[in-house]
Amino acid sequence: MRPAPKRGPASCPKPLRSASPFAGKERAAGATQGAWRGIRLGLAWFCLAATSLSAALPTSGIITAHSQGSAQFVAHGARPQISGAALAQAQEGRVVLRLDPPLLVVTCERIKEALLHELDCPDRWRGQIEMNIRFTPNTNQPIVINSAVYADGWRGRMEIPDEVDAEKLVRAVVQVLLLEMANRNPGEGLTEIPLWLTEGMTRLLLDSAGPALTPQPNTLMVRYELKTDPIDAARARLQNRWPLTFNELNLPAPEQLTGAGRRLYENSAELFVAELLRTPNGRAKLTGMLDLLPRCFNWQTAFFQAYRPQFRNPLEVEKWWALRLLNDGGRQKWQGWPPVLTSETLAEILTVPAQVRHTSAHLPLPSKVSLQTLVERWSFSVQKPILQAKISQLAALRMNAAPQLVPLVDRYRTALDTYLRQQERGGTLEPLNRGVIPVRAPLLARNLVRQLDTLDQQRAAWQRRLTGQSTLPNRS
Repeated sequence: MRPAPKRGPASCPKPLRSASPFAGKERAAGATQGAWRGIRLGLAWFCLAATSLSAALPTSGIITAHSQGSAQFVAHGARPQISGAALAQAQEGRVVLRLDPPLLVVTCERIKEALLHELDCPDRWRGQIEMNIRFTPNTNQPIVINSAVYADGWRGRMEIPDEVDAEKLVRAVVQVLLLEMANRNPGEGLTEIPLWLTEGMTRLLLDSAGPALTPQPNTLMVRYELKTDPIDAARARLQNRWPLTFNELNLPAPEQLTGAGRRLYENSAELFVAELLRTPNGRAKLTGMLDLLPRCFNWQTAFFQAYRPQFRNPLEVEKWWALRLLNDGGRQKWQGWPPVLTSETLAEILTVPAQVRHTSAHLPLPSKVSLQTLVERWSFSVQKPILQAKISQLAALRMNAAPQLVPLVDRYRTALDTYLRQQERGGTLEPLNRGVIPVRAPLLARNLVRQLDTLDQQRAAWQRRLTGQSTLPNRS
């Protein structure tokens, strides 16, 4: 009998191999089926996500609308899938519009009609304005304006959110319309519109046309009102504020472009533009300024060419503006301002906006300096137009000042006027008669600085009495 073979401890049965000739093909087919199942699952998830996203977007296809009146406006965008009652909403005291291309071109035509009516000029447009409505998640998105000059003329393009504040839309359309008017005969570069003209004209149109400027679909509006001066609203808003000067409208400080300072700038610009339009041939001169812009280095040059001989330099504009505020300030001339408002306005007049460089390595920064600093550090040729403007502003303030502060305003005005007359006579205290010793210009400047310091101390006493302040602002 033959003994059985011994198995070692590491011995194990060998794995069985398939004898079928189709085994490799079966495994490949199984792998292919698994891959296709993964692809089908991924496509299903993608379709579900795309369906959810398309349901979230309030659109139903891109459409294009052309304005029926002048054919100047072309708008592209989606038609919103919401009811007409929801197209205009009131959010935080402002009107928010939900735009579609037909509504946008109608709104632009109304704004254009109102602008041409204010300027009293015919419609002679040359440059087409193309607008694209883009979907945005909120109403705080900006309106982007792009303009370019081609061989066949100027072209404008606007990128507008589908939900936009009505006032912001009017401002942007006014700006692009003024750009088109100024670039009908383009020069070497693109023409820019001064900020005070855009802001002033926008507020003027909003106050004159009201809600009719931005129509709302599927709504009926019936208004019964007496026709009033459109700038009465701006006068009322400036009841307790002193309007900005021409220089401040020309070069606004950063704080005048945000918050309450922005509203002050807008109302001041509205009054300024309205008064310009009321000057003799004012509307023709303003449109003439737009025509001259492409051929001038800046808007100031075009402004003085258009308004010559009425205005030949900024000082004459400042004087005219101060007188217009006296006559058309919207306040009862027999009523004075409150003492606190008079004191605050006087403090504003006694400062000068300037660009101050703290070190030679830094760029100049906008700041305000006192009249004392102006007299001590700047030449008389620089001082003279500024001090003349300050005298005009003090004269305007006197007409509305609180009675108890009128003597202080007069003393400031007398000190500045005396200093200017003495400097213009060659630095003498009296006319050049025999026996009069001439007084040098530096001595006159030091004398004025001492007078202003004394008057500032008197003003500080009034300020402490009115508002509880104990110190004056530091002189810079």
